[in-house]
Order: sequence, then C-alpha cells, then structure tokens
Amino acid sequence: MSVTEATVRAVVRREFPDRTVRAIRELPGGRKATYAVDLSSERVVVAVCERSGDEERFAAEPAVMRTVRRETDVPVPRVLAVDRSKRAVPNAYYVTRLVEGYDPRDRYRYLPRDVRAALVRAAGRHLGAVHRAVGFDACGRLRAAGGGPTVVDGAPWPATLGALIDDWIDRLEGGRFVDLAGTFRRARDALVERLAGGTYRPALLHGDYRPANLLVRHGDVAAVVDWGAALAGHAEYDFFKFEKNFLLAQFRTAAARDALRGAVYEGYRETAGLDPRWRERRTGYRIAYKLESMRSFHRWCGEYDEDPAVLADRLRAELDDLLARFGDDRSADLNS
Repeated sequence: MSVTEATVRAVVRREFPDRTVRAIRELPGGRKATYAVDLSSERVVVAVCERSGDEERFAAEPAVMRTVRRETDVPVPRVLAVDRSKRAVPNAYYVTRLVEGYDPRDRYRYLPRDVRAALVRAAGRHLGAVHRAVGFDACGRLRAAGGGPTVVDGAPWPATLGALIDDWIDRLEGGRFVDLAGTFRRARDALVERLAGGTYRPALLHGDYRPANLLVRHGDVAAVVDWGAALAGHAEYDFFKFEKNFLLAQFRTAAARDALRGAVYEGYRETAGLDPRWRERRTGYRIAYKLESMRSFHRWCGEYDEDPAVLADRLRAELDDLLARFGDDRSADLNS
C-alpha cells in the first residue's frame, strides 16, 4: 500500500473540501507515511498507514493522543480526523493539527547545558503526568475502541514484557548475535521472576520516548509526538527508556550522563513517583535494551563512524558487564 502525494491530496479533499493545498512536505521516520500539508487557512499533518499488518496499531495512535489531551495537560497534537474505511483512499489515515516546533534529535546533545536540562525536566514532567493520569486494568498492546485505547489480550506486566523479549530474541535469528539467544532467554527468565509479585498500576506507556519524538519551541516542549509504540504496562519501564534515550544513548561518558541525570529524575518526580526498589530491576531493563539494540543492529550501525565489528564487540562487552551486575546470585546462571 504505497503512499504518494496523490494519496495525501485525496485525504485533504475528503476532510477539507473547501480548502486549497498550498504545499505538501514529507516528514521523516516512523512506521507510517507522514506529511505536513499547508492549506489555505491552516497547517495539518496527514498520517497514512503503509502496512496492512500495522492497521490495529496505527488506529490506536490517534485514540491514545485524544485520551492524553483529554486526561492531562501534556501537549499533544489535536486529532482532526480518523478514517479506517478506505473509501477515500486505499489506506487508513488520520489527520492532526500541525504543531510548530523543531525536532531536537540532531542538536539535543549540543544544546547549552541549562537549555538541555530544562528540556529534560519538562519531558520528565510530561511523561510522569501521562503515567499518573491514564491507567488500564491489564498490560498489553492497545487498539482503538469507543473513542479511546483499550488493551488487547491483557496480561500481568511480567508476561507482557516476557513476550516482548521473546519476540526480540526470535529476531536475532540469522544475525551476528544469534549465538546470544540462550543467554538472553536466561536473562528474560530471571527478569520475569524478579518482576513477579510486584505491585503496580498498569499505565499508558509512550513506548518510544526520545528527543526525536518531541517538538520544541522557545526552549520548551511544544508537543509529544509519535505514539505509535504506546502500550499498557509498568510505568518504570517507560521511565527507564526515557532515561536511556535521553542519557545512555546520547552521551558516551559517565560524567556527561551524571550531569543531566538529576534533571531526568526531578522532572519525572514532579508528577509521578518511582518505587524505591526499581533500581533492582533497572539492570534487567538495560539487558532488554541491549537485546533491542542487537536485533536492530543492521539498521543503525551505519550511523556511526566506527567499524561495525568494533561496535558489535563493544555491545558484547557491555552485555557481559550488565549480566555480572544483574545480581551476584544470578550472574553465574545467566552466563552458564
């Protein structure tokens, strides 16, 4: 289901029959085709589903955004239209109002320290507000129902995370890290065991909270975007991915990460809390992150100047360190 400019124009004719299209610009990234469209009286974003297998997930995204706007003060784009009928175009689509702002992915690590810290505090505050305000009865993937998102095949958090990890392990097949599948399965079992019996409230997780999924204007967060990976789960896992994407994946040195870590925690704690024992599970989440990095290695390794073999060796060394830190009583079993 390829998406062309003609597809976007057909969407506009259906949703805004009295408006004139002045310009269409494709926006980068994601699992959907996204276009900024300048109309005669406003600017909108048209998002179109490209893969038939993604339609349930695609339809959940505008439902999530509407819920976040309704239940919180977190800035998200206003949804103007949603259509899954495929009568106007052969693809499901939705339309939002365009939010003015820049995507900070390429300049985030080069921002002045005070500007970057303020941005991270705001990002943490918004994430905590979502976790506090939007909850579910169980964990799992989401679909649109009754104007909002609902959980499909709900399960406890340990089972939900375990299923995600199993899928990532399966995707190692045929890659340079396939020999680590057994190690990751043992780590998965240990992490699921540690999570079992814990108390938590299933919350709405953004699922991919990173600088690239913010829009920034005048040094503040103008909008949180790209909710396509949202799911219901344990808030601390989303917080870990926030910390990972804003610190661990951005800065090589511990000193650089530590200089910003306070802002990560301060912002989040303005609107939500963290279980004091969450750090016992944090290393397990980092192991899961290493698995994510390894299964998608072929897609991102070209973004670095280093030889892929050197990068792969560093990932393996970092994994060994994490396995050892996961707990003295666990590490021997995990490496056996």
